[in-house]
Amino acid sequence: PLSASAGAGTTGANFLRIGPGARQAGMAEAATGVADDAVAAFYNPASLAFLHEVELHFMHLTYWQGVNYEFATFGTKLSPDEGFGWNFSLLDAGKMDELQEDASGSTYTKVGTFTFQNLSAAVTYSRFFDEERKFAVGGNIKAVVEQAASTSRFGMALDLGAVLRR
Repeated sequence: PLSASAGAGTTGANFLRIGPGARQAGMAEAATGVADDAVAAFYNPASLAFLHEVELHFMHLTYWQGVNYEFATFGTKLSPDEGFGWNFSLLDAGKMDELQEDASGSTYTKVGTFTFQNLSAAVTYSRFFDEERKFAVGGNIKAVVEQAASTSRFGMALDLGAVLRR
């Protein structure tokens, strides 16, 4: 029989839902309205065309029980019509205990440790497609890796976006 569940642990790359930036988090992640900094490319890659200067942004977030999230992004103008950048994120849970359940299901025995890490790296390009520089289109090419114990998953993604300002 085939079964499906939408519960915890049933989807991959959930760390990509963590919003990287105080400005965007303060606006409930409504980042497309202020698409003019390097962090905005995480939400919409077309936003790098609207950069005014070179930007480098770092973020460190500490969750409970030693889980850490790191984010870095860079954005610059290649020309008055083009933006380029990259971003990198890492979610690291450190070493975790590997437990084995006994036959009764009531006790667990530590049988070792394992690590749990997720990372993503993206390269972004965007450009204006009008003379007034109000309409931009862009894309991210992204690599995503998830590692838990001896299991590792790798995937590629393409994010496309557009921004039109009036």
